[in-house]
Amino acid sequence: MYLGYLLTNRVKIRYSQYQSDSQVWNWLKALDNLDLPKLHTSGLIKKEKSKINEIIIKISLSAKILDDQINELELDIRDKIEITIDNPSEDWLKSESQIVDLGKSFREILTNLRINTPNLNKIHLFYADPTAGAIVIGRQINPSMNPIVQLYEFDRKKVPNYQKIRDQLEKPTVYYAGSFRKKTMINVSYDLDIILYWSSKASSTIKEFYTKVGMELQRNWKRLRAKKVGWEIVFKGDFHIDVISGKRKHKSYREAYLYNREIDGKFLTSINKQVNYIKRRRRGDVIKLIKLWKKRK
Repeated sequence: MYLGYLLTNRVKIRYSQYQSDSQVWNWLKALDNLDLPKLHTSGLIKKEKSKINEIIIKISLSAKILDDQINELELDIRDKIEITIDNPSEDWLKSESQIVDLGKSFREILTNLRINTPNLNKIHLFYADPTAGAIVIGRQINPSMNPIVQLYEFDRKKVPNYQKIRDQLEKPTVYYAGSFRKKTMINVSYDLDIILYWSSKASSTIKEFYTKVGMELQRNWKRLRAKKVGWEIVFKGDFHIDVISGKRKHKSYREAYLYNREIDGKFLTSINKQVNYIKRRRRGDVIKLIKLWKKRK
């Protein structure tokens, strides 16, 4: 599902599904006499309800998602919306048209929630369907239009059976760096550096964070350039924003590892040490003069 979220619905892709009976990755071609299961959506919010802050969405296609198992989480959420078929089964998906219909159905739910639940801040999503369906669902989730989506994974060996899936893009510490932070910015040519530091315990690697940040920026910015260490958002005139991702060396954010795409490796740096050095040595004005000299040279 996260892959679909990264791809967005702007990228043209083709879906495939493994057919267990014929043991091939393909869609069934002879569909004339085949009665494909139809999707049913229930629980849509019919009028505006400003008191709804969280809601449950169930997608029960390859298996039935039971309320008793969800109740083990003690979410205390009454409102539930469900997409299902008459007889959920692992073999329900036979045609790519069913995937398209699933995407439309889930998008209709999100539209319904935007209209009728203005204070909604979290969706609890329970999903039972093949991988192709997960990708098409993820493609419908737009972070600028939809609230946080908490996804759950079923494991019958655990209690409760449904466990939260940790977000691959955990929330980083965000702050300014570069000339703005060092107070060495000049008005004839300037940029803004934004630093994203993730915890040293984050599951993703430094290279993965670099890639994910770039893909996320591409969702919102057309003029984007990959740099040695980060990503550059290009604006008109002599201005740009650099977005740099890294992982802290320890719990403190004073030192962090950054990804260098030219060597496909990492290096250790400390923005705080650089800022403190300039302040301690009083080199700010000198740096500004050098920048101005280079610009006018």
